[in-house]
Amino acid sequence: MGDDGLLKIGELAKRTGTTLRTIRYYEQLGLISHFARTKGGFHLYYPDDCQTIRFIKSLQLLGRPLAEIRRLLQRRQRAGSGAEGTPEIMEILGKQLVEIEARVATYHQIKESIRETLDILQACKECPLKPSRDVCCRCDAVTSMREVPLPMQAMIAAL
Repeated sequence: MGDDGLLKIGELAKRTGTTLRTIRYYEQLGLISHFARTKGGFHLYYPDDCQTIRFIKSLQLLGRPLAEIRRLLQRRQRAGSGAEGTPEIMEILGKQLVEIEARVATYHQIKESIRETLDILQACKECPLKPSRDVCCRCDAVTSMREVPLPMQAMIAAL
């Protein structure tokens, strides 16, 4: 960090868990911009740029394209007032919230399916029989289930 509180690109990368290349790419796309340069030519950034990069990375994790992220950030920057830029930002973030909630529900279903499969496999550890579709489909651990979890269905189908 510089004497004036600004961060060199390497420190920014370290603090955000990204690479120099990623930061340069974000800058090239207009997602972030450096404040100044050192005498040696290093780009200097505000510490707040860490939050911007973390936000970009979180949206990328959700599969949002960088072009959309840039529009979101630029919309706020270019707004003449809070009222001008807010509706579009709220719409974008609202859609992302709905998408996240759907993913969380899907992940929860997958988690439960894996947990149920692990319960069945615990019974398999005690089974002396060779696994086969016929044997596994008649197993009490499988037939006692209201619905056989998908991972277990796949393992049985692969026999």
